[in-house]
Amino acid sequence: MIVKEVSFPSADGTLQMYGDLSLPEQQEQSLTDELLPAIVIVNGSGPIDRNGDIPQMKLKLNTSNQFAKHMAEERPKDRAIAVLSYDKRGVGKSKKKGDKNLFYRTGMLDIVLDAVEAVRYVFAHPRIDKSKIVLMGHSEGAIIMPIICREVKKAGLTDIFGCIFYAGFGETLEKALELQRETILADVQMEKGVKG
Repeated sequence: MIVKEVSFPSADGTLQMYGDLSLPEQQEQSLTDELLPAIVIVNGSGPIDRNGDIPQMKLKLNTSNQFAKHMAEERPKDRAIAVLSYDKRGVGKSKKKGDKNLFYRTGMLDIVLDAVEAVRYVFAHPRIDKSKIVLMGHSEGAIIMPIICREVKKAGLTDIFGCIFYAGFGETLEKALELQRETILADVQMEKGVKG
């Protein structure tokens, strides 16, 4: 597998968004190979980087890069899939110099439109089949996928081929937030003393 760091402009054009494009090795070496389907990962809530980690909390899950490795390297060669994962605005390399609060000022629409720019990048890549671009949204990313699909269409790009809803809500947002609040409260109440 070849992992290339790539960049594309943010939706508002104020910074470069950085990420990793994972391609199977033989596809990168020969331009005569068939075009690849691609998956664009839309991460969940919080300051999540291209690997699926939360660097500010020193939380390393490596979910995105493990997924990319599986799709590009561990599948049969004739069924490999390219994967683009990127640092959210204000996280990793997708930052403005000297602006430490960019992530916290980023709105939901910014996240949606940055995802559209990620799709635009993949759409223009010479090894990608434009008709087979799939979104994989995790948590918040799954919740906003229908909006991203609508915005991709409004941007004049080919419709998204499919969506993978990974750990999206199976209930209303209100009930999910209530459950999260109760879980956090129970966890905090069980802690004794100062930790960390």
